[in-house]
Amino acid sequence: MKTMTIGEMNTYAGRFIAITKIKDQDLKDRRLAHLMSDLECVYDIPLLASNVEDSGVDPIALSFYKMVSAERSF
Repeated sequence: MKTMTIGEMNTYAGRFIAITKIKDQDLKDRRLAHLMSDLECVYDIPLLASNVEDSGVDPIALSFYKMVSAERSF
């Protein structure tokens, strides 16, 4: 399991904050999707796992991922 360091969290949080300030919702959603893809790759977060909490994913990375996901519009 790859764990998220404080430095990595700061970097991703900075990206997230910058993205949330974007007014154009389509652009914001695309950027959030890219951030989610980056998190999936680095922290081995499965795309559609039903029980992702039990999959060995770093809980901090997973929590941040869920926060990013919740920010998207559908």
